[in-house]
Amino acid sequence: MSQPQFWGRVSCGALAGARQAASSAPAGGSIRLGAAGPISGGSAAFGLQFKEGVEQAVADINDAGGILGQKVTLVRLT
Repeated sequence: MSQPQFWGRVSCGALAGARQAASSAPAGGSIRLGAAGPISGGSAAFGLQFKEGVEQAVADINDAGGILGQKVTLVRLT
């Protein structure tokens, strides 16, 4: 599997998870979303781009009114 295919599948999984979270989240709550990508090793440069892309996507989604009216919050594990 090529790297673009891999990240495409990861993105689709994240969106599917966000949709499920939106349908089960309490009214007035936020949707918590996490994403996994490489942060070290030979693919770390791709991980940085992925992280920045996810952060921009969350900002764009929230600027457009969120998902079903609920804001998206990016969960970070450090």
